[in-house]
Amino acid sequence: MTRDRDRSIRVGVSACLIGERVRYDGGHKRTPLIADVLPRFLCLVPCCPEVGLGLGTPRNTLDLVEGTTGPRLVMTEHGKDYTQDMERWASAKVEELKRQGLCGFILKSKSPSCALADARVLDHEGRPAGFHPGLFTAVLRRAHSGLPLIDEVELRNPESLFIFLERVLDFALHSRPSLEAELWGETTRPGRGSTEP
Repeated sequence: MTRDRDRSIRVGVSACLIGERVRYDGGHKRTPLIADVLPRFLCLVPCCPEVGLGLGTPRNTLDLVEGTTGPRLVMTEHGKDYTQDMERWASAKVEELKRQGLCGFILKSKSPSCALADARVLDHEGRPAGFHPGLFTAVLRRAHSGLPLIDEVELRNPESLFIFLERVLDFALHSRPSLEAELWGETTRPGRGSTEP
């Protein structure tokens, strides 16, 4: 495989993980494996749902708060509810990403927008009441069934990293049958009868 060909596989990533200063405090959570290594093989597509929603940087923090039909996304300081705004924005963004041929997503753990499962949920007294996927992730899962997802914590495990990349490649090959020829040309895919050493 060549590096340029590999980069045709597009994977979304929470923008803070590649060093973009989009967090509530104006900082980032740059992860060298994601920011420096994976772009050699994949085309990373950065996304920050909160910035996409139009919230500034820096900004007041957001929390997930218990609601009658599920957690609500609420601005901590003044209690403004952004749930419907986020769900509308996320639905449109996910459709845009699907059209771009997205084959996976690397998410920020514990984020009220991007967490896979460990975003803290508060009760109405501000006390911890459990954990939940971030609102953007919930929309992504519903609209893009089967898309390989992982967060930066799980990605540190070499076995989890390998499994994720394998799932991304399989997803790409199934969703875009021409990709195998793009990646390997006329050569049979390694592991499928190739005679390459």
